[in-house]
Formats: sequence, C-alpha cells, structure tokens
Amino acid sequence: MNDNSAGIAKLLDFIRVLDLHKVPTVGVCFGHQAIAKAPGGHVAKNPAGWGFGVATTTFTRHETWMTPPKSALKLYAIHNDQVLALPEQAEVLGGSAFCPIGFYKIGQHVITTQYHPEISYQFFVDIIDEYEPHFGRDMSNLAREQSKMPTDNKIFAEWMLRFLEMPR
Repeated sequence: MNDNSAGIAKLLDFIRVLDLHKVPTVGVCFGHQAIAKAPGGHVAKNPAGWGFGVATTTFTRHETWMTPPKSALKLYAIHNDQVLALPEQAEVLGGSAFCPIGFYKIGQHVITTQYHPEISYQFFVDIIDEYEPHFGRDMSNLAREQSKMPTDNKIFAEWMLRFLEMPR
C-alpha cells in the first residue's frame, strides 16, 4: 500500500473520483486501506504485527443497513498493514484492540472492513498451508485453530447488499 508505484497512484486517484461522485463503494482489506489513504488517512505496518486468523470487530455505531443487528462480526484476517488514522470525513463503526479501525464509513456511500468476508473456510486453510513457511508453525497453528470458529461472512454479505441497495 505504501509503495509509490504508478499502479497504487492510479488506484488512489480512482478512489478519489468515486468519492467525489459519491459512488456506493465497499472496501475489503487492501481496499479498506486504499480508501482510507486516498483522501489523506494513514496506513502503515501494525505495531502489533500480523493479523492472521479469525478476528472480531466490535461495533460502537450501528447504521440502518446493518440488519440483522450484531454487536460484533467474526471474519478472517490476513494483514500486516492497517489503517492507523482515518481521513477527517470518515467515521469508525467498529474495531478491536488489535485493529481499532476495523470497519468505517464515509458519508452514505462508502463502507469498509479490514477483514475478509469473501474468504471461505477451505480457502483460508489453503492460505495457512501456503504461508506457513513465512508465518512459522506457531502462528499457523493458531490460525488453524481459529479457522474452526464460525465466521459471519453471510451477515456481512447481507449488510453489504443492504448498503449498496439503499436509496441515496
């Protein structure tokens, strides 16, 4: 996210255009980070290290599209960079001690999550197997144990659809 490549610059410009025109947008993980960075937020390595496993986002604010209502969502985590400061127009909706800015919105047209609602159990297990040499056995075993926990991918999908379909 923080390299100065032409591709990243184009992505950030594109995000600014989406924001300018208030195009309904959902950001996931890298998208969460890019959407924060484009208008001036700060993204960097998490001082606590990698988030790898199943993470819980606890919500401090609720919106009408967040139905069924949940006080927290569990989703797969695979990240080292994260949003450390939001642009001024963004509002945190939820997070955790490990990732305080885990879910935010901008106006009524952008929502994002640091986590992975699109990942299935089997895909996550495959990622653990593939990256174990990078993460080490202890972190990989912890992720394997956490991967057995139920996740809230379907609820996030419902929220996302309600958000994208709401009148503006």
